[in-house]
Amino acid sequence: MSQFLDRIKRRMPARLITRLTPQQRIDLELMTLDNSNAPSPFQPSHVLWAQLSKSFEQRLHMDGIDNVENSYLNSWFFGHAPGHKKYYHYALWLLYSRVRERDRHGLLDRIKPSGNSEKGVVVELDGHSLSWDYLISVDTAISLAEIEPRLLTDAMIVAELGAGWGRLGYVLKAINPRLTYIDCDIPVSLIVAQNYLPKTLPGETVYPYAINREISEFSRSYFLARQGLHFCGAHHLARFKDRSVDFFVNINSFGEMSKEQVTEYLGIAARVTDRALYILQRDAGDIIKRAEYPYPDGWPILFDRPVSFAPNYFEAACLRI
Repeated sequence: MSQFLDRIKRRMPARLITRLTPQQRIDLELMTLDNSNAPSPFQPSHVLWAQLSKSFEQRLHMDGIDNVENSYLNSWFFGHAPGHKKYYHYALWLLYSRVRERDRHGLLDRIKPSGNSEKGVVVELDGHSLSWDYLISVDTAISLAEIEPRLLTDAMIVAELGAGWGRLGYVLKAINPRLTYIDCDIPVSLIVAQNYLPKTLPGETVYPYAINREISEFSRSYFLARQGLHFCGAHHLARFKDRSVDFFVNINSFGEMSKEQVTEYLGIAARVTDRALYILQRDAGDIIKRAEYPYPDGWPILFDRPVSFAPNYFEAACLRI
């Protein structure tokens, strides 16, 4: 036994304090000895594990094996550390598969992500260029087309309150160039969209804030005569005439407002919208909860359901009669 223990000590890296118990070290050495005498194909493969086993054994001593799933060791099997890029790839593929199932209009085959692969935002998976913004925006576009399929083909008007950089606008305009897309937002977000979104849609006509701030009244005919990208302040919604847009959209910002603000915005939406109101929000916002949304009186709810890409989020649509 003493010779066996000496062999174990010699195999341990110099000056390494092991986290393996004495019994674990004995068992590992027994396994190693027996395996080294085994015929093909039972020894570690020379493709990878013949050399990797030495490094792996060092990690065994460094990390121990009492908490494997939360240690570096698990990344050598299949479980990567939180934040590893492979989880992004897995999430993209799972969401792509889900959106593909819903995509009866073939939108995924008609448009590609607006970003690029420089920072790993756009990823090539099984011949498909995918990004998170692209997939969740196509998913929303499918929901909007469920409300009104003409959105994908006809000259219609979509107003989005709080558009971020404009990812939904990119998808909608790339699908249907005849669409008029209006981003209404607060200044710090609006300046981002106004400068970035047009870069993703080269050749698209742009009506920036500096032009729209001079318009005293926004009518349906005004927007239909100016198909393109419009950038307005949220406060410009007060200048929109009744039923001047077909769709009013808000994604994930009502949950950051007070119930009084949400009520006022939905009141504005009911006035300016001719066809449908669509929202995608957290089940439990900072203040307002899912069951508390004050939808316009008399507008039937077409759907109120979980979204496919995130837990504790829902999407809902209601229609003007």
